[in-house]
Order: sequence, then structure tokens, then C-alpha cells
Amino acid sequence: MNRITRTVLATALLSAVATAAQAQNYGMPLFTNPHYGTGVRVFVDLGMPGNEISTDSIDSKTIQGGVGFSLGPVGIQALVAGNFGDVQNCSGSTPGIECASTSVSGAALAGLRLVGGGANPLALAVFGGVGTDFTGYEFATGISGPRTLSIPVGVSVGYKLGKLMIWGAPRYNRYQAIDCGGTCPDAVDEFRWAAGANLPLGPIGLRAAYDGGKYGGENVSFFAVGASIGIGSHQ
Repeated sequence: MNRITRTVLATALLSAVATAAQAQNYGMPLFTNPHYGTGVRVFVDLGMPGNEISTDSIDSKTIQGGVGFSLGPVGIQALVAGNFGDVQNCSGSTPGIECASTSVSGAALAGLRLVGGGANPLALAVFGGVGTDFTGYEFATGISGPRTLSIPVGVSVGYKLGKLMIWGAPRYNRYQAIDCGGTCPDAVDEFRWAAGANLPLGPIGLRAAYDGGKYGGENVSFFAVGASIGIGSHQ
């Protein structure tokens, strides 16, 4: 292995570790509508920083895809998100070294409705989940680097206005570092909240949400709009 090759691989490794350690939040609100119904639904959402809602910069936008499954009062979501700018780093036939640090995030969220359902306009649910990020380098090599788990736990309250479902959800969010290769920093606990609306249109659903609160000790907000197709759910 020549010096140039070693340098390239070392740079890739350092970039991957740095990105994973940041635990990049891709700017997606936590969608937690408690008015879901039994069924399966596929989601696609577009998100951006809340203080840059009018921007045209592709680097500030995020795409999220996922699936939701609900059975009675139990609802589950599995979601994957990626930043448009990061994805561009790996596009084309000859991706650059920065492709190694391109990352995506994955999350799972489960809810249990305690009140409401069916024709009841009021709904109350508790929810919890976990999410993290991983880089192209980690995916290609199977080597896990430093990362942060995001662990939200909260309650969601919703109300139906005709077909329109509006909801709000305060939550406690823990950020826990893992795979540090040594002693990890202490976990950080912060408060966040989200509010949104869902509009069922037959098999199609539209949704929007705003997410605010503390992240890394600073006030950080996100806004997203999305659509879904399927039966029931509408998380």
C-alpha cells in the first residue's frame, strides 16, 4: 500500500469518525400523531431547518422515507433520512473521498394510545424510540465508529376537526454516545416538542410538523411536509 493510498484511507476514516461523533440531526420533526388507525402506510417527507424555511439551498434540505404499521392502540414507525447535500457527494460515476463521510440516519418509534380512537375526536398516546446515524465508510467496511443515540420519550395529544387531525407532543430527549473506543462523554438530556397536522384523503395522506426545543444546548427547530399512501395509520 503506497503513501497516497494510506493517506486517502486515513482521511476517509477520520472524516467518518468526525461525522458520526457529531450525530448529525437531519432536520426532521418527530411525527407523533396519536390518531393513527389499524393499517400500513408508506411515508415520504421533506424537511428543512425552521429558521431557513424560505431557503432554496439543497444542502439545507432533508428527505425522509419510512413505513408505519398500526394495530389497534399500538403504532410503529421505521424511518431513514438523508441530507441532499451529503447524498450528492456520492453521486456520479466517480464519487470523491468525501463520500466516505456521507451519512444517513435511521430511527424507530413506537406509540401506545391510551385515550381515543375511532370516532372519538380526542386522542392521547405515549411514545418512545431510538435513532442514530451511520456513514458510507461504516456501511462499506462493517466497522462501527463513534455515534450518538437519540432516545425520545413523550406524550402526544391530538384532536380531530372534521377530517383534519391536529396534535402536539412534548418529549424528553436523551443523547447517549456509544462506540467511543474508550470512555464516552456523559449523556445529555434535553426537552423538545413537536406540533403538526394530518389530513387523510382516502388512501393518500398529507402531513406537516414543526419541531422545536434544545439540541446541543441551543434552540434548534425543524419544519417538514410529507405525504403517504396506504390504509389506516396516518402517523
